[in-house]
Amino acid sequence: MVKYPNAASGIKKMFLSRMVGIIGVVLAFIPFIGPFFTLVCAIAATIFNVWGILEASKDHNGY
Repeated sequence: MVKYPNAASGIKKMFLSRMVGIIGVVLAFIPFIGPFFTLVCAIAATIFNVWGILEASKDHNGY
């Protein structure tokens, strides 16, 4: 059985980026400070997504 530790860690980061994005959408409904939280969550989600892709690609060309 082949193990892909970097791919597993990268996919976890990509999953985390989706959860941060969902939290950002929920926080968007808070008056006055909602747009700020949404922007912060969007930036964090993008960073986690790119970081996860780069980490997952270390194991195999298919990732």
